[in-house]
Amino acid sequence: MKQFGIQKKEHIKLQNEMKAVFQKGKQYSDKYIKIFILKNNRDQLRFAVAINKKFGTAVLRNKAKRQIRDLFRCHKGKINKGYDIIFFLRNEFNSISFFEKTAHFIKLLERSGLIEH
Repeated sequence: MKQFGIQKKEHIKLQNEMKAVFQKGKQYSDKYIKIFILKNNRDQLRFAVAINKKFGTAVLRNKAKRQIRDLFRCHKGKINKGYDIIFFLRNEFNSISFFEKTAHFIKLLERSGLIEH
């Protein structure tokens, strides 16, 4: 078993589960990322990445999703368990460096209460 990888059970895959997080979950946002959070009554942290087609080409969308998955993988040990999280990336996300993306990612999770500073 991979220690630092992302397991299949950590993904939100079903459309009705994602819809529930969008409709019932709390949202926190900044200029680059918006997150939707919903308690999932499990002992598992799950996530998904959502990007609008207006974000850019498929290459840019896939690169941004890889970066968010990598940030999640690196910081999932610090995030409280039992939540579903959807990361919605805004168009401006591509205009900043990976270092700034990391800072915004962590700040949003701290503001939402999923990570203690």
